[in-house]
Amino acid sequence: MGGALWNFLFFCIVLGVLVTIHEFGHYLAARLCGVKVYRFCLGFGPVIFRKVRKNGEEFAIALLPLGGYVKMKGESVEVTAVEGSATDAEKADQKKADQKKAAQKPGQGWANLASNSFETDFAQIRTGTKPDSAFSTKSTAALVREAERAAQDNQAKLSDSFADKKIWQRTLIIAAGPVFNIILAFLIYIVINSFGVSAHLPAVDGIAPGSRAYEIGLRNGDLITTIDGREVYTAGEAWMNLGSFAGKEVDFTVKSDFGRGPERALQLDLTGFDMIEDDFFDYIGMGQSWGEMAADVSFVEADKPAARAGLLPGDLIVAVNGTKVANFSEAVALLRADFREQQLKLLGPIPEQITEEYIGKALNAPYAPIKLTIVRRYWDEGLLPPDPAADFSATTDEAFFARGRDHKLNQAWYDGLKAVARARASVAPTSSEMFELTVAPNVTVNGQNGKVQPHLGMGAITLDSALVWTEVNFGPVEMVTKAFHDTVSDSLLIFRALHSFVAGDIGIKAVSGPVAIATIAGETASLGLSFFLKFLALLSINLGWMNLIPIPVLDGGQLLYLAYEKVVGRPPSVSAQNFLSILGLSLILGLTLLAIFNDISYFWL
Repeated sequence: MGGALWNFLFFCIVLGVLVTIHEFGHYLAARLCGVKVYRFCLGFGPVIFRKVRKNGEEFAIALLPLGGYVKMKGESVEVTAVEGSATDAEKADQKKADQKKAAQKPGQGWANLASNSFETDFAQIRTGTKPDSAFSTKSTAALVREAERAAQDNQAKLSDSFADKKIWQRTLIIAAGPVFNIILAFLIYIVINSFGVSAHLPAVDGIAPGSRAYEIGLRNGDLITTIDGREVYTAGEAWMNLGSFAGKEVDFTVKSDFGRGPERALQLDLTGFDMIEDDFFDYIGMGQSWGEMAADVSFVEADKPAARAGLLPGDLIVAVNGTKVANFSEAVALLRADFREQQLKLLGPIPEQITEEYIGKALNAPYAPIKLTIVRRYWDEGLLPPDPAADFSATTDEAFFARGRDHKLNQAWYDGLKAVARARASVAPTSSEMFELTVAPNVTVNGQNGKVQPHLGMGAITLDSALVWTEVNFGPVEMVTKAFHDTVSDSLLIFRALHSFVAGDIGIKAVSGPVAIATIAGETASLGLSFFLKFLALLSINLGWMNLIPIPVLDGGQLLYLAYEKVVGRPPSVSAQNFLSILGLSLILGLTLLAIFNDISYFWL
């Protein structure tokens, strides 16, 4: 329960900050353009807090923290969504309306549901069936005509009305909300850069011979430097940018030997890749590097398949099932790729829902034993590793996957193992011999994704993890230019992901909702301030650009109306705006329900 409360707390913080900044953009632009503001509201539904300023502006907080709006004079002609629900033209006496609002106590909003209106920025959609008493004797068509006439008659007199402003002013007011979200992200990145950046560099590892990554020329230790002509600095940035090219080909450059070698250009074909359905690393056959690894076997765990087959520390694996490999990392990558292929042949495609029955079949499938071709080397110095049974508290897989995360192992054992591995790499053996071993691995099945994991009971040590970590401190100019680069890079990432979603290259499972946002907010907050701020910046950029999509109800839809007015010379009719608003609202609600369903499926089913 503590985890859920933690996530909810930071979900509220994230949403509160982003919505407040967005609506403040609208509010500030409206005030600068001389438009009267009636209400600045955070949230939807019944009002739980309100404060009315001397100039009549009302600042309110509503019960449902899922958005907000700024209500301005003359921003729209409120229209009827359902026959019998009345419209609200600009009140003849706004002062009385303000007094009535001010007199209402917080939480009393449920009593006003007779009007059944849904407020958004620049639109009010009425969906009720109970007519307001002041209009109960009039038809919907008459109400609309009356509202249109009232708006036309009063436009010349309403100098502080949104409708009375020039198109460029109204454009500024509408666009200010999304723009403020993007500016917020830029400012957050300046703050992050002022701390200095501890970055995990985008170096690759675990590239299996025959994989897509191997075929295009990627090799272990390559450092990705640019993607689509733009520099990348961190592993997370690189993986997200590559994944956003789902369904397309992407050009990128790498430098060998962890960035110390020459740069070369590569091209990756992702036309069959789905960023949500497919695991990026599995799809192209590579992994993330945690540093320079020993080429040979660093340790063999007692009474495990590798030990029973006769493998010893210091053995150099040169082939797996007859396919040559250059080092231990390639051997493990090929081993996993072989088991993925066997899993597909023996069990068919992995089902969407991993059942106990499927896990049982996967555990007991007749996997072929592995043939390892090894070179056994001998040294007069007797370079043997520390005994893994002596104070060894981690499993083999933790040892292998703990590249760069030494705290998972007994530190003394790890340091001793590293010293032996480095000594072996620097001293030539006095003799060697080559032979084959046959190993029947133990297997486990991941209960979430259904993947089979082979376990042999062997591992390799990381010789130098510092090669994939960097600490960067920026000066005043650099932190601003880096913040600009980060903002542009995240924006391009969102554009590519949106294009891939529309094109069908990313499935509908990519749509995430409040549960996912809350979970990530809580997780990033647990990792530290920089991680949380990074998530907040990315979400703010996403909110800004998504609001500019030309869907009615969103800011982009209102900008589309203004573009129509600029070209045609008049705004779209009230009935057209009403129809499109309901259509847009239906689309948004549909996506929201889809997002919530995906959240439930992912986190609870």
